[in-house]
Amino acid sequence: MDFLSPDPPIKLNDPNWPIRTYKPQYPPTYVGGGEIINSIVGDGCYIQGGKVVNSILSPGVTVEPEAEIEESIILEGAIIRRGARVFKSIVDKQAIIPANFSVGLDLEKDRSYFKISPLGIRTIPKGWRLE
Repeated sequence: MDFLSPDPPIKLNDPNWPIRTYKPQYPPTYVGGGEIINSIVGDGCYIQGGKVVNSILSPGVTVEPEAEIEESIILEGAIIRRGARVFKSIVDKQAIIPANFSVGLDLEKDRSYFKISPLGIRTIPKGWRLE
């Protein structure tokens, strides 16, 4: 999350310190509406609408219309369904946040589903789905 600050610890595009990572093949990111503010969006994301603020979206993330993501890290292949709200959370790979579901707004409800750090960050496990 420090990379989203006005003065990040390193510049991701600094030619003197190139970042070399394994890069799987993804199509370009698609943004079909919505609002993205102060965020990093990886390749192959499919953003159909909604709002992404101060967050990091890994490759292959889907954000459906009316979804809201704030101060969160969404890992590869996760899906944030229509109208879902995700705040101060880490959503692991392939997790699906259901339509109109909220994470990060109700501490007691969140405790029944997820682990919560001492700083209040919710962690949604890999492949999580509401059954």
